[in-house]
Amino acid sequence: GKLSITPFVEILSQFNDVGSGTARFNIDAKGSINVPNLEGNIFLSDAKYESFYTGIKLKKIYANLQCKGNSIQLKQFKAQDFHKGKGTATGFITLDKSEKFPFQIDANLSNLNVIDLDEMYTTFNGPLYFSGDSNNFKLFGDLETTKTRLLISNETRKPLPKINVSYTTTPLKKKNTTFISKKNLDLNLKISSNKTTTLEGK
Repeated sequence: GKLSITPFVEILSQFNDVGSGTARFNIDAKGSINVPNLEGNIFLSDAKYESFYTGIKLKKIYANLQCKGNSIQLKQFKAQDFHKGKGTATGFITLDKSEKFPFQIDANLSNLNVIDLDEMYTTFNGPLYFSGDSNNFKLFGDLETTKTRLLISNETRKPLPKINVSYTTTPLKKKNTTFISKKNLDLNLKISSNKTTTLEGK
């Protein structure tokens, strides 16, 4: 069968990321939700992804996943940015609720544009490792910036005008943010720059 990845990116994203592409799969699913028994493959080709939080934009995304038992193996992943940078990755996730869905992703960046914002632009080389479970994350690696541009603006942003609001119906409750607040992130990144960082102002 085949399935669009767009709704899954929107559901899983915490920062309104967007993605497009079609996943093709051939999976035999048995067992239960708590104890799944899967057999088959998932393929993704020529997909795209964009993060509005970091500004990263990826194209020509290819992924090959193998499902066996309660494990999904990322056998191959590769993607390109829009500046000739590339990234590859392998990894796995275990669909075991009692173990809090442990996972691991080993990535390698090659001049990949990771941050592309008005105030900052950065590309990286090097290995990056992401692992953990549904409650605890570890992100570590040894990265080198191949190009970094920091922009300091002299413009002072105007404050937003104050508006008086009168509710005619019951106001909507705020979105539950406990999903983010209860997560633990162990961050250990070594980042080096060999005369590749520039600071600009206007």
